[in-house]
Amino acid sequence: MSFHVLMSLAATGSILTRAGEPETVEIGVAGWTVQTLDDSGVSLLVLRAEPDAEFFSMHTSEDAWLAYVVHGSATLIAGSEPDDITDGMDCTAGSFITFDASTPHAWLVDSDGFEVVLAKLVSSPT
Repeated sequence: MSFHVLMSLAATGSILTRAGEPETVEIGVAGWTVQTLDDSGVSLLVLRAEPDAEFFSMHTSEDAWLAYVVHGSATLIAGSEPDDITDGMDCTAGSFITFDASTPHAWLVDSDGFEVVLAKLVSSPT
């Protein structure tokens, strides 16, 4: 079980508060789930795929994202919607990925499953 730890400044120094677990939701593609958390001007998205997850077809985001592969491996596919594949690259644990805004991409998961953390700025931290 995961949870969100908040570290805050208090009069006597820093304090820790344990917040709830970000909700895990299915995304409409069999074997894929996502958790999201927005805080400190950053949006984090944890995308997970089971080893037998279906092909995650071409999709885009209007935002730019920076990603880090935490576990497993998958093929990141480039192209255009719907599923016109022009290129593909294997991404394994430890890989960093930059997604420009509105770039069509798809995922094909390898047999070990896959977990990637994506981040984007949502506003200036206050």
